[in-house]
Amino acid sequence: MPLPKRWVQTAQYLLLKAAPEVPEFEKLDLDQAMSQLQDFVKELGRSLSFARDDSIDRSVITVRDTQTNQVVRQIPSEEVVAIARQIREDMSEMRAGLLLDKIA
Repeated sequence: MPLPKRWVQTAQYLLLKAAPEVPEFEKLDLDQAMSQLQDFVKELGRSLSFARDDSIDRSVITVRDTQTNQVVRQIPSEEVVAIARQIREDMSEMRAGLLLDKIA
């Protein structure tokens, strides 16, 4: 089932909006920062996980309750991830269509 047009338009705006320049960090610095964040969150009765979603080329951060394992928060939200995936699929299909039009 396709996503509502308004969702897609919002996601396109967010994805295409220019991101500010961010300095590159060393992997060791990032690992250390993530470890410190995980220790802090663990004291709050939560677990924190970082994952890379290759389908949208973004990191996803998930906070879970340690006792119930339920997701407390996900950044970006699952809805935004779904919209981003749909946009990537649509863009790929559109590029493939353009390529076929040029070949024909």
